[in-house]
Amino acid sequence: MQTSFNDVERIFVPHTALQTIINRVALIYRASAECRDPVGMAVIGESRTGKSRLFEHIVSKYPPSRDATGSKAPLVCIKAPSKPTVKALCEELLKGLGDPLWHNRDSETLKTARLLLLLQHAQCRLLVIDEFQHFYDKVTTKVQHHVSDWLKVLIDDAAISLIVVGLPSSMQVIDQNEQLRGRFTCVMHMHRFRWDDERSRNEFIAILQAMRKGLQQYEMPDLHAREIAFRFYCASGGLIGYVSKILKEATWQANTENSTIITMQALAIAYENALWRDR
Repeated sequence: MQTSFNDVERIFVPHTALQTIINRVALIYRASAECRDPVGMAVIGESRTGKSRLFEHIVSKYPPSRDATGSKAPLVCIKAPSKPTVKALCEELLKGLGDPLWHNRDSETLKTARLLLLLQHAQCRLLVIDEFQHFYDKVTTKVQHHVSDWLKVLIDDAAISLIVVGLPSSMQVIDQNEQLRGRFTCVMHMHRFRWDDERSRNEFIAILQAMRKGLQQYEMPDLHAREIAFRFYCASGGLIGYVSKILKEATWQANTENSTIITMQALAIAYENALWRDR
């Protein structure tokens, strides 16, 4: 079996928390076709818990298409601008819908009107906004109320469901906007794994086992062996994103050397190269 630099990126392990969210998104998507009032969900977790990777997987399940009437986008996923304004967010959504004029100089009102028209024409049923914590300014501790109010009106007028994804500070935005909060049916949390909790520990080990299976083209230690699994836990702090970074670095080095062998020493070097800034 050939190896490549994206071997780790191709692996997706739908552990319990991820599968629960996947199922919930599917439920909201189905309900949005029949419910008059839009529904919403928030997915909250600290960095490296796998939120963005999860929604890459979810987006792939609802791909855009084209028919005789034009392009269809049942699900649109964007990242919130680092400094969100109504115009900037509107432009990101227009870009996500494939509008070639997303960057023109139209006013906020005209862009919003065009966005609503495109959402309707694309038969969009679900809007996903990643990096939702950008709506909260940690320096000034202020929420971008004008933008969140605009978003609430948008999903009402477009009659689409909303999923927001972000760091724990995202809850500040939801908690401080009563009308927006009323659109959310649930908040789902993605936690780091814990070694002192048996269920969490066993699932962490099972994920390592699945990742080892996904990298069977390499000759390497059994990642799910208890001692090695504990080392990965200490190195990653229970965050799967860091496990992936270590394995990605190790496979990159192996590919650079035209080798399929990854030793414990190679994993130690990969840890140093991939995570030393985050230690």
